Amino acid sequence: MKFIVLFVLFVLQTSCIDFIDEYNEIHNRVNIISCKHPDGRLITYNISNSEANYPHIMRGGLWKFKTLKGKKVISSLCHLESE
Repeated sequence: MKFIVLFVLFVLQTSCIDFIDEYNEIHNRVNIISCKHPDGRLITYNISNSEANYPHIMRGGLWKFKTLKGKKVISSLCHLESE
């Protein structure tokens, strides 16, 4: 009986390790948003995967997001492609 309990605990522990690696691979991905500056130049921002999934797009087409360095950006004419 003790062997069965230990075996079940071992199987559950190894499956959790695989899940953690997959979770970190998905959520630590860096995405790039490209925005056009009013001066006409193109600026790229690195953002986290959670910011890429839910960038706050306010009324009037303004994008609001936070970069990996902690800079808050509100801009229009932005573009994001993610997989």
